[in-house]
Amino acid sequence: MSKLTSYLRSLCGAQGPTGRCLITGLDASGKTALLYRMKLGQKVVTIPTIGFNCEDVPRGMDTIIFWDLGGCDKIRPLIRHYMTPGHSVLFLVNTSECIRDAERYKDTIDELTAQVTGSVQVGVVFILVAFSKQDLLTEAQSFQEAAVRQHVKETMDALLPMGAAKGLFSVMDTGFSADQDKGVDELLDALIAGVKRNNVNPVLLPEPGDPVESVHKPTPEHVNDPYVGFAPERFFGMMESASLPVWDHRAHVRGGFYVLIKALGSGLGLWDAVEDFLNILDKMLATDAARAQVEGTEKRFRNTVHRTMTTFYLHSIYLSILKFMELRNPPRIPEHTDFEAFIQVYTHFLSSSLWTTYYSRDLMFSPPAKESWRLPDLKPLPTYFRPTSQTPLSLSSQISSDPNKHYKIFAFLTLKRTKTTKTRRGKVIADALEALNRHIIRQRVRDPTVKSYSATKAYFYIQIFHAAIEGLGTSIDITHLSYDTFALAFPDLVQGNIWREYYKEKVWDSIQARAEFVPPGIKPLPNIIPLVDAKVAAAREVRNKAIGKVPADDTELMLAEHWALSDMQDPSLMLRSHGGMIWWYFSALWTVIRSQSSPHISSSPSPDTSVLTSSLGAAARLLVKDELLKNDSSRGITEKTFWAQIMLQRMVGFKITAGDNLWDRKTCLTDVRRFLGENRGIADQDLWMEYYSAESWCSADAATMFLPPDLKDLRGVVVSGGGGE
Repeated sequence: MSKLTSYLRSLCGAQGPTGRCLITGLDASGKTALLYRMKLGQKVVTIPTIGFNCEDVPRGMDTIIFWDLGGCDKIRPLIRHYMTPGHSVLFLVNTSECIRDAERYKDTIDELTAQVTGSVQVGVVFILVAFSKQDLLTEAQSFQEAAVRQHVKETMDALLPMGAAKGLFSVMDTGFSADQDKGVDELLDALIAGVKRNNVNPVLLPEPGDPVESVHKPTPEHVNDPYVGFAPERFFGMMESASLPVWDHRAHVRGGFYVLIKALGSGLGLWDAVEDFLNILDKMLATDAARAQVEGTEKRFRNTVHRTMTTFYLHSIYLSILKFMELRNPPRIPEHTDFEAFIQVYTHFLSSSLWTTYYSRDLMFSPPAKESWRLPDLKPLPTYFRPTSQTPLSLSSQISSDPNKHYKIFAFLTLKRTKTTKTRRGKVIADALEALNRHIIRQRVRDPTVKSYSATKAYFYIQIFHAAIEGLGTSIDITHLSYDTFALAFPDLVQGNIWREYYKEKVWDSIQARAEFVPPGIKPLPNIIPLVDAKVAAAREVRNKAIGKVPADDTELMLAEHWALSDMQDPSLMLRSHGGMIWWYFSALWTVIRSQSSPHISSSPSPDTSVLTSSLGAAARLLVKDELLKNDSSRGITEKTFWAQIMLQRMVGFKITAGDNLWDRKTCLTDVRRFLGENRGIADQDLWMEYYSAESWCSADAATMFLPPDLKDLRGVVVSGGGGE
């Protein structure tokens, strides 16, 4: 029972201040014996571990959850799945075995290297190396053990330079024996001390393999930085007025760091930060040039705006900020005052030649790279490590049984659309309420326990969420916000039954409340709900964007389908809206299918699949090259090809309504409604996030040529040239 309880608690995130520790090492290194000596305080006869043992071990006011992972050669490659950001590692070395068996000694060092490297990539809090089974050492072996320890220390120093001085890792000077209960308390105290220290001041690690040149690693006392302690407002104000005393690479990195934390704190992303930074840089150079012209002097700043260079450095800083956040509990976006500590660890950012690992000089200094964001030609960009075993902080599971969940999602997304489209709120709400009513009716057909549609519930959550959104002010941009992030910003509105503060239950569930909006009888609805703290919500939004798209809720897909169909009715939105794009692609492919079908028969047999697929593929290629798309849309080749391919995949097996005429708008509209009802995911304009990273999707390369997906494969990609599928 203890093992099951600890396992469930660790998955749910219930843990003490010292967090989560993986006990690793080769098989028979004493991991399980140590775990149960710490847990039970007595010797336990163990058998080889298949899988893992999980126990929480209290020590004074602290509690640490240990995961004892099997160390046999078949299990070791699976250990990476147990690694999560912010974990610690206790690596055990069986010195008596290392002395007796040279092959096992080599395996131990190799495994230590693998564990340290894997932990650094995820985001480690602390690593402790300890020497087990001291009771098995003979007197002669005790002298040889010193050489083993020295080799282990040298290995750790090579893997993590200056790591010991920074408190990232420690190698125990004395060994321990779990059987004889010698040195166990000292080991546990050393582990807890290291973890607690770094939880307060997390150790930030550069990406393994990052190019670091000693000449670009100045120590703080050797750096003359005139902007230490500058707030972002002051720094950017001096930038725009061209009054900075120095504009060098370090100042450029500082500005990138400042603009990123400001954007991320507002729920925005990397690309918004890039645009803001380049706009400020443009103003600085323009002000400097104008001043020089008036005063008849030379310009102080000879820099030019280089989009690829700036984006590359901001992208690298962004990845490090994500790692920084993962080491905090709860995760938080760094403050501007963290820059000095940040740059002391990530000194490789101060290298003005960092880009040379990824870009050739010919590409980086080409006019296209200066004017637009180009992907590297030497090595793929570093990416954010997406932990697969960490339970994401999301409110979806907590409110899955909430009978009002669909009203809450509906209210948030409807208000978000009014902000995004700048459409009159009343029109959007009235139009969307009909869709919500139909959606609930369909849900009740599948599940009779779903309660009937209620106009009062729908309007209530719209009003409450509108008051909350007004309370956001300019702290977070709702148009870039997800529902889960909004729920973190206002947990009382989403998790609880806030309606009880305004309605009696008898009124809330009454027949009258279903038919029309009934005003609250306990107290009036608020006009504004002030935001207490947006830091946790903003940090979650940043992490969600980095991890990638999560599956959309059924209510979210319903609204996406509804708004896509609504956009199809507005000719002015053709190709400028997602719904208009779907209509353009569908109608073209629909015409091809109808031309292949037999007329005069209402239930026409499907045409030959191979012929139809070939015809649809040719039509999809024409869509990508279409001049109207080219002139009337900002979509690039990759975006157009992606959506053409997605539509093509779904259209191959779709049965359209047969008819005599090649083109019939009314029938085509009827079919596209049925098509979207069967393929709601297409209505989600962010579907591309399942297949592409933002770095690829937003690049100039993606605008001028087709880039294959870098996250998830597309089946049967349609190329943009004249070739086959």
